[in-house]
Amino acid sequence: MIPTNGNRRNLKVFGMIDYFTGKLIYQVIDGMLNGESYCKFLQKVLRETSGKVIIIQDGAPYHRSRLVKDFTQENSERLTLYKLPSYSPDYSPIECVWRKIKRAATHHVYFENIEQLSETVVKHLTKLKRNPRSIKELFGVYTASKAAPVKA
Repeated sequence: MIPTNGNRRNLKVFGMIDYFTGKLIYQVIDGMLNGESYCKFLQKVLRETSGKVIIIQDGAPYHRSRLVKDFTQENSERLTLYKLPSYSPDYSPIECVWRKIKRAATHHVYFENIEQLSETVVKHLTKLKRNPRSIKELFGVYTASKAAPVKA
């Protein structure tokens, strides 16, 4: 049995994978996942990449916010967003990263506080980020034909 202190907190992380190189870009969010925090993440993605960026994302409400639409339009020379079909997490390769992190770092582990959880997750994400080959190996299930995403 895993102990608990009765407090429920969760860690929020945005993530993106470069399909061709296996490069992982992530950002731990202090606060809410919303249009503002997502635009900050998109700014980070644009800073850490060169050339055009195509992001395939789910239908989370903050992905569809006016702020994100405006940001995407302002950065349309480099940034294109596509929406996955509804209820299709299996089409999102980043979900494999989240599963891997959960299995390796947080599954059945007690954390006294959110800081310990954050430190552990960041440590594992950093380790994974240093090994793009292991990230690309997660794409095995995505090389088979999948339905095309719908433009956002």
